[in-house]
Amino acid sequence: MMKKKNVLALLLCAVMLMSTLAACGNGGETDKPAATTAAAAENGETTAAAEAELDPIAQRASISDELPESDFGGTEFRIVADDDQDEHYFVESETGDVINDAVYARNIAVEDRFNVKIVLAQNSDFSSNGQWMEKSIMAGDDSFDLAAHHIVNAGSLALKGLFNNWYDIPYINFDKPWWAQSTVDNLTYKGVALIAVGDLALTSIGRTYCVFFDKVQAESYGINDVYGIVKDGAWTIDKLSETTKDIYRDVNGNDKRDYDDFYGFSSGSASNVGVYLWAFDNPVIKENSDGTMSVAVKTEKINSIVEKLCDLMYKNEGTFYDKSYVSKYATAGGQGAGHVTSRDMFIDNNAIFANGYVDFAIDFFRDKVDDYGIIPYPKWNEQQEN
Repeated sequence: MMKKKNVLALLLCAVMLMSTLAACGNGGETDKPAATTAAAAENGETTAAAEAELDPIAQRASISDELPESDFGGTEFRIVADDDQDEHYFVESETGDVINDAVYARNIAVEDRFNVKIVLAQNSDFSSNGQWMEKSIMAGDDSFDLAAHHIVNAGSLALKGLFNNWYDIPYINFDKPWWAQSTVDNLTYKGVALIAVGDLALTSIGRTYCVFFDKVQAESYGINDVYGIVKDGAWTIDKLSETTKDIYRDVNGNDKRDYDDFYGFSSGSASNVGVYLWAFDNPVIKENSDGTMSVAVKTEKINSIVEKLCDLMYKNEGTFYDKSYVSKYATAGGQGAGHVTSRDMFIDNNAIFANGYVDFAIDFFRDKVDDYGIIPYPKWNEQQEN
């Protein structure tokens, strides 16, 4: 058991570090300043001035993972991956695609360093994966090492006591920059973290909610310096509403507000709307002084939040929001399925602003003709810091 835990710990740290290095496109190689800093570190001569000379990528590459050199004799490191993200963890070969080749280079680097073989233990939809893992663990089978799993289903499995505490695993250091600080702040309870987020989970970036804007269409409507508005702290729910409320064209001339018309803002349904609670700094739960947790969604401003969102979604002439819409861009394998109006309308140049995930840009917007930008969800007001 200890050997298996060490394999897990060593590989997780190494894979997460190499994920970042490979994603830089240089296969983990660094330029001369990084090599100079590494040499200085060996001699105990690393200084803040030397580190300051490095660009951010080289600085990140120079951080040691502090893992001992180990040879695991070709042991398989087995990952459970949901079928819509398995390519984030395992690919057969290089294809010329930036992300695919970064994943391939990362895995090869880890396999060579520790003499292991990274494989998929189970690859199906998240519901089936969850059932498979629970059955495997309850039967005492040694079937997998790591679950890269849908957060909702992973949470239900964690509540059943099926996962190890990350803090009990040797060599795991959440102070390292490849771990998300939310692992400590939001996923740790009384010294226990059964779920962790880090750079290995490309969806921690890809499934980050954001707002896309069409730069060409924005300029044609006199909406300028959108990035400046965000940087100045003025990108609020009121600003989004004011900017888009009067932008509507009945393109198909049928006197009906429908998908084929042009809008200032298009919003998807489901969790696209729920994420505003976080954007508006209105937490769902809070930690009490005694370490316990309480439901906190019922705040003084929750009624105002609901009112503003209802106005934005249902009363603004410039907003298109249709909960019944089913994507026309879903593939045969299910990628892109769901009620994602915002994504489809942005692809078809039917909206200036549209909410969604960052990975829409990777999976769906590569062929979009107009240049576009990516900004955060709006804040509640300008007094809100982040």
